[in-house]
Amino acid sequence: MPILTVDEAQARIATPLHEVYLAGLIDDIEAEITAEIGPPATAITETHAGYCGSLFLKRKIASVTTVTEYETLTDTAGEVLTANEDYFIWANEGRIQRIDQKWKARATVVYVPVDDTPKRKQVLIDLIKFYLAYSPLKNESISGEYSFSAPDNWEMEKSRLLRRLKFTEV
Repeated sequence: MPILTVDEAQARIATPLHEVYLAGLIDDIEAEITAEIGPPATAITETHAGYCGSLFLKRKIASVTTVTEYETLTDTAGEVLTANEDYFIWANEGRIQRIDQKWKARATVVYVPVDDTPKRKQVLIDLIKFYLAYSPLKNESISGEYSFSAPDNWEMEKSRLLRRLKFTEV
C-alpha cells in the first residue's frame, strides 16, 4: 500500500495528470526511495566492513534485532553479539559502537529504523513536483509571458531531495 494516496497528492500538487498516471508516478518514486534507503519501518539488514570502532547505519534506529560479527570477510558462521555487553546503540545517530574493542572483519545488523513516514511523504511530494517540472530543455520562453530555466544538473537535484531521508555519507 502506498504511503501517499492519489487524493493526498492531488490535494498538495497542482497537476493535470490523470489519476492512473499519478498513481503510477507515486508507485515508481516510492520504489526508487525504497531502493535507495529501504522500506519504511520494517526490518532492514545491513552488512558493514569492520576493523573500526563504530558501524554507521543508513537510518536512525528504533530497535536492533541482531548483530552478528564475522572473523573474516568470507566467514559464513558468525557470532551473535549482545547489546550493552558487546556493543552500544546510539539510536539517534544510527550508530552501533563496539565495546572495549574494534569490530572484526565484518558485521551484519538487522534493525528496525525509526518510522520516517511523514518525512518520506514530504520527499515523495517534492519528487513528484520535481518529475512534473522535468524538462530536457535548458531554457524555454513563450512570447515573453512565460519563461523557464532548468537546474544545471537534474540528477544532482534529485539526489539532494533523496538525501533528506538518510544520514550524510562521508
